[in-house]
Amino acid sequence: MANLKGVKKLDRMLTEFVSKFGCTAELDGEFCYWHEESLVYYTLAITDLTDDAWKEYVLKTFNYKIENIFMFSLLHEIGHHFTMDNFSKKQRNAENRKTEEIEEKLSKSTSDIIDRNLNLEYFNMPMEKSATRWAVNYSKKHKVEINRFWKKFHKELKRFYLINGIK
Repeated sequence: MANLKGVKKLDRMLTEFVSKFGCTAELDGEFCYWHEESLVYYTLAITDLTDDAWKEYVLKTFNYKIENIFMFSLLHEIGHHFTMDNFSKKQRNAENRKTEEIEEKLSKSTSDIIDRNLNLEYFNMPMEKSATRWAVNYSKKHKVEINRFWKKFHKELKRFYLINGIK
């Protein structure tokens, strides 16, 4: 991803946003949080099936409609930063193993129904659910701030796509 123009600027903008939570941000292939480094990885990839299942899950579980999947995903990863220490190392390791099992099944699946059910199982795991709850609560209380940042970031994102010839 380093060969794409403008990645460093996106990273800087997102790091500026997440730094108030004690994190840094970096472009990667998926949204993810690394606890030891307080690092939030973000992606620009669109995963409609997963995103749609997550939106449905959040609406049913938390009575919250996700309006911006990118920002909500980012906040979910920040949620891990604040909630991960609520789980013991044994619990975190068990959930990591379960995540690996789900990811392996997803990689072998050829069924949208199976994929959806595996995603729902993943979303409902305790650490995932806890981070999502944090993101919902933060989103409800800071809607103006989130929208203001997104407007600024989205402008730079469109510039990033343009200079890299991405349509």
